[in-house]
Amino acid sequence: MEIAIKSDVGQRRTLNEDAAGYFLNTQNVPLIVVCDGIGGHNAGDVASAMALSHLGKRWEEESITDTEAAYQWLVKNIQAENDRVFQKANQYRELDGMGTTIVAAVIIDSELLVANVGDSRAYLYRNFQIKQLTEDHTLVQELVKSGEITEEEAKRHPQRNIVTQSL
Repeated sequence: MEIAIKSDVGQRRTLNEDAAGYFLNTQNVPLIVVCDGIGGHNAGDVASAMALSHLGKRWEEESITDTEAAYQWLVKNIQAENDRVFQKANQYRELDGMGTTIVAAVIIDSELLVANVGDSRAYLYRNFQIKQLTEDHTLVQELVKSGEITEEEAKRHPQRNIVTQSL
C-alpha cells in the first residue's frame, strides 16, 4: 500500500488551513487523517492542526488490530477532539469560532473503516474507478436528501459551502 499526501490552498484563500497525515499504531495499523480548517472563521488552521496531531499521537500509542475496536476508538477520540477544539475556542479570544472538518480512515487487513465530520470526503479508487464513500454534512446535502433540490442544482447552489457539522 502506498500513502501519499498533497494539499493545495485553492483559488479563493491565501492561507492553507488543511492538515493531513498518517500514523502507524504499535501493530503497524495505519490511521490516515485529513482535516480542513473552516475558512472564514478564526483559526481554522489551528483547529485542523490540533485535531490531526492529537488523534495521530493517541493512535500511535494504540495496539488495535480489529475494525470493531477501531470503530469505537474513532468515535470516542473524534468526540474528545471535538470537545478539545470547543474548549480551546472558548478559552482564547483569538480562537473563538475555530473549527475543522475531518475524514479519517483505518485500514486493517482488507477492511477499510472511514469516519467523517463535515465536508471532507473519502473516496475509494479501485480498477481506475473513483467512488465517493462519505456523505457531506452540509446544508445543500440536506436539501438533496430531502428532495428539495437535485444533485445538479447542488453543484451551483449559492449555499453549497455551508457546513452543518464540524469539530
